[in-house]
Formats: sequence, C-alpha cells, structure tokens
Amino acid sequence: MCGVVCAVFAGILLDVYCRAGSGGEIRNIYLVANYYTQSSITYTLNGGTNASSNPTSNYEGKEEVTISAPSAAPTGYTFAGWTGSNGDTPHTSVTISANDTDSKSYTANWTANTYYVAFDGNGATSGSMANQTFTYDTALTLTSNSYTRSNYVFNGWNTAKDGSGTAYTDGQSVLNLTSTANATVTLYAQWKSVEDAASALASSSSGEGDVSGSSFCDLLARSTKQTKTSITLKWKKIKEADGYIIYGNKCGKTFILKAKEVNKSKNIAVHRKICYESTDTSVATVNKNGKIKAVAKGSCYVYVFAQNGIYTKLKVTVK
Repeated sequence: MCGVVCAVFAGILLDVYCRAGSGGEIRNIYLVANYYTQSSITYTLNGGTNASSNPTSNYEGKEEVTISAPSAAPTGYTFAGWTGSNGDTPHTSVTISANDTDSKSYTANWTANTYYVAFDGNGATSGSMANQTFTYDTALTLTSNSYTRSNYVFNGWNTAKDGSGTAYTDGQSVLNLTSTANATVTLYAQWKSVEDAASALASSSSGEGDVSGSSFCDLLARSTKQTKTSITLKWKKIKEADGYIIYGNKCGKTFILKAKEVNKSKNIAVHRKICYESTDTSVATVNKNGKIKAVAKGSCYVYVFAQNGIYTKLKVTVK
C-alpha cells in the first residue's frame, strides 16, 4: 500500500511519497519539497456577490483556474462579464493558465435590465397604445393616454384592473416598475363616468370661484348667445382633452346646461366679478383685484375676463 499526502507551507508544496514492500508494509517514505509561486486573485464586485467556487489565489505548475460568474447580481442588473487582468472586453468566465505566476484582479460589470410597460384600455371604446421600453434605474415618462371610452373620462393608470394596485397619472415619470429582465408590466386605464367627473368638479368650486385646475387662458370660453331659457357657449378646442365639462355657480335660480359631453342640471351665477389670470405665474402673478407682481425675468400675458367670456389681454415683460 502506498499513498501521497500534500501540504503547503508559505509557497512550498511538500509531496510525501511512500514505497510499499511486497507484503504491503511501508518500507520507505520520501519527502520532496517542490517550490511553487503563489499568486493572489482579487475581485471588485460592484454590488454583486462572488461565487464561492472562485479562488483567491493560484499556484504555478498546478491545474488551471477558471473564474466563473458571480452568484448574485445587484437588483435590476444582469452580469455582463469580468474585466481587468483579462483586458477591457468583458468575459463571463476567465481561465488562468497553470504556469501564470502574476497576481490577478477582476472587476464585475453589470448591465441594467430592460423591461416593458403595456397599456391596457380596460374597457376603452377606441384608441391603441404600443408597449413602452424602460431601463432599470432610468426614469422615463409614461406615454400619454390615447384611449377613449364613451361617456367616461380618463382617470389615470393602475397596476390592477380594478384600480386596487399602484396608481400612476397620465405622463407621470416612473422608475423601476420591475427589476426582472425583459418582464412586462401592464398598466390598466382607469375611467370615471362623466356624471362623476362633473360632480367632482362642481364640489371643488365654492362661491364665485372657478373649479380647481381650470384655466381661462387655455379655453377662452365665452357666451355667444343668451335667451331666457338658453346660453350658447364657445371655446377653444384642446387636442389632448378627453372631453369638456360645463359647470356653473349657485345664484338661487336653476338652469339646464346643454353640451355635447354633459347634460346635467346646475345652478348658474348671473353676475360675477371681473377675473384675472396670468399665463405664466413663474414670470408674473395677478391677484383677484388685478394687481400684477413681477416674479422673474420673462414675458407672459395677463387675461382680464368677464363671466360671459368677453376678455382682453395685457402683455407683461419683466426685465
């Protein structure tokens, strides 16, 4: 019987050999000191986790060493390869030859995952939207909605069809909706009935004030004809608008407002004070009494308009 035992001491490899006799007894034991150069292997993982099989040293004259991919990647990324002692071109695995005595260093390179967002009309009666491509850790605005639904107003997106998931507004800037490479996240259009939308708008107005978010400058709505039983209104069309809702203020008398999008009873104020509105409040503001205040350099317009839509505008330049 014979065997071989190897031990390493500070770069010296001791090979222990034995020679067996004819009866199986050990007759001679030889200690042979072989000198091998030990080289170090270091890693820069950039957020990943190294594989336990990847060595941290190598010995000249022993078997070649293979550096494999890390065992775990940073969230939202995929391993692109090692660079460093193997050059500037990433390689997913690296082999160190048995006779290579130089120390090595390797850097893990990662590629941000690509994923997709699909837009579901969720009951839309017209329109279509292509999938949108995203890159992990890069913010991007959602494609503006192009779906429409008869007698409904678009009310944003949601990750759940019934609106119970995460909500997003139209054109919102989003980041990292998923970390999985090539995954598709579906956003479902949410809808509010015209009646509910009108009710919400009406509840946001108090006294003679306009509803929250309204803008005279954009629509330039005006009355073109009035009778004892009707009012004819005209306004500028907004290309991106889902529809138009006409509302009125309380004055004690009730009229029926008729429009293509809405047919609902509302109270209308007969008289309202002259109103003022700035087209760019970052340049100049105007209060309810018509007092203009400069904010920053630039130009804008201040509209002065009456309840019936008759208006004039004044150009304001701040130097």
